[in-house]
Amino acid sequence: MKKVQILHLVDFLGPGGAQELIRLSIKMSSPEFTHKVVVLTGVKPYYEASIRDAGAEVQYLSQFWKAGLVISMPLLAARFRGILKQSQPDILHLHMPGSMIVGSVGSLGLRLKRMLTIYAWRSAFAPWVFPCIRMLNPLFDGVCAVDRTEIPWVSDAKFVKYYSGVEQPIDFSAGVQGLRKEFMLDGREPLLFSIGRLHPDKGHADAMRAFTEVRKIFPRAVLFVIGEGGEKETRRLHDLSETLGGDGIVFTGHRSDLNSFLGLGGFFLRTSKNECGNMSTILVAFAGVVAIGYSMENVLRTEIEMIRDGQTGKIVPLGDFSQMAQEVVDLWRNRAEYDRLSAGSVRHARGQWDIQHTLVDPVESAYHKILLS
Repeated sequence: MKKVQILHLVDFLGPGGAQELIRLSIKMSSPEFTHKVVVLTGVKPYYEASIRDAGAEVQYLSQFWKAGLVISMPLLAARFRGILKQSQPDILHLHMPGSMIVGSVGSLGLRLKRMLTIYAWRSAFAPWVFPCIRMLNPLFDGVCAVDRTEIPWVSDAKFVKYYSGVEQPIDFSAGVQGLRKEFMLDGREPLLFSIGRLHPDKGHADAMRAFTEVRKIFPRAVLFVIGEGGEKETRRLHDLSETLGGDGIVFTGHRSDLNSFLGLGGFFLRTSKNECGNMSTILVAFAGVVAIGYSMENVLRTEIEMIRDGQTGKIVPLGDFSQMAQEVVDLWRNRAEYDRLSAGSVRHARGQWDIQHTLVDPVESAYHKILLS
């Protein structure tokens, strides 16, 4: 039986939930599918290795992207068209805004099916994204949305709904003792985590401000800011750390042992102001780390809330990092309540976010559907 060839086009490989979902969908793919990943730009060896280990070939288009959007797009599209003619995939799966444009233009007139996955929903993040999606919508045979319940301007016949998740089982115990020695932790201090790309959208600054208030009550508390980002945002956060006093704030950069950090236990501060959850929110739930997050009522019409207030964690008013700090203090003092929320988090995660059911099965079902359309 001839295998179905899927060619994924992504803007970059890096420390984001989108890349992790792509990696997992490839790793757990059914044998009837083969995968290849083409990247617009940005070589990151350790992320590339994870995609190759999952079973996909990785190819880079060029460094033209750095020449600027207007100049690079036609060059990238032309080169990508050559790759498509050579590879002859059955389905072109486009991820992220830049890939949407390059892939749509580069594949015009070719006989293949096209699927688009949309991860970023913030119009302020890239104001041109939504107009482009609407304009190019007729080209797509399927449109996927991560953690969304609807896309108003995409027909039900074309809409593919799936959710974030993680691969099970997960070992959170390996490496914990090594981290205790590395950071001289004795288990008596509250540990806080702010996880994700160092980007303003993730709200690390508010997590640092909340932590500063927690440390007034618990002087041995530690905040781990786990992730990497651009030079500008990295410098801004380091400067803020110095302004706040800096004591107890640890910037770890990229860590391949995130599960070990979460095995230490503690609190996850979800301080993004525009997303209900991400891969980090799900992972901390499996670890039993109690999540405290900003209210996301502004986006809940079409997104799902990953923190159940009073059952798996706590929700505080949007932007109120002082209340977030108070929840940490109260729960650290009331360990029975902390343990109840932690156990509830693990139960909910195991029943809700198995990646096979939330992502792999829906996407492969969509592949079959558009091949028959």
